[in-house]
Amino acid sequence: MSPIFFGLVIVGVLMLLLALFAGRGAGETRAGRPALDLALPELTRALRDAFTARGFTVLSETYGAEHSDLLLEDASPLTGQTIYVRCVVPPDGLVDSVEVQAALDRVRGDQLEKAIVATPGELSQEARALARGANVELLDGAALRLMLGPVERQLGPRASSEV
Repeated sequence: MSPIFFGLVIVGVLMLLLALFAGRGAGETRAGRPALDLALPELTRALRDAFTARGFTVLSETYGAEHSDLLLEDASPLTGQTIYVRCVVPPDGLVDSVEVQAALDRVRGDQLEKAIVATPGELSQEARALARGANVELLDGAALRLMLGPVERQLGPRASSEV
C-alpha cells in the first residue's frame, strides 16, 4: 500500500469525523443546556480572577446591557500584551457574529494585541468563521469549563436576584 493512499484514507476518516460532530455544539451538555450556568457578573468576575491569577492587571472593567468588557495587561518582558475580553451571556445562549465583529473593531481601534469573546453558552458558525484567521480567540462554555475549572462550585448557583 502506498503512503499516498494511506494518507488519503486518514484524511477521509478525519473529514468523516468532523462531519459527524459538526452539528453538535461544543458548549452543550447532553441535555442541551449550556456547559456553564453563569450570569454576566459571575462570568466577568471568574474571567477577571483567572487572568489576574495568571499575572494580568485589570486596566478597566465596564458593563453594558448585554455584555461586559475587560481590558487586561500583562507587563511581562517579551510576552507582555494588552488584551480585550468581551463577556457575553445572550438570552438564547448563542453568540452571533455581531459580538465577534465588535471585539475585532475594538482591537483594531485601540491597537490591541488580541481579543477574547467568552460565553457560557455557544458560538454560532458565523461567529466562528469571522474569528478564523483574526486575532480573536473564542471561548464557549466547554472551553471556559476547562479554563476556569470548578468555578460554579466557587460562585454557587445562579441567584434569581442577579439575573
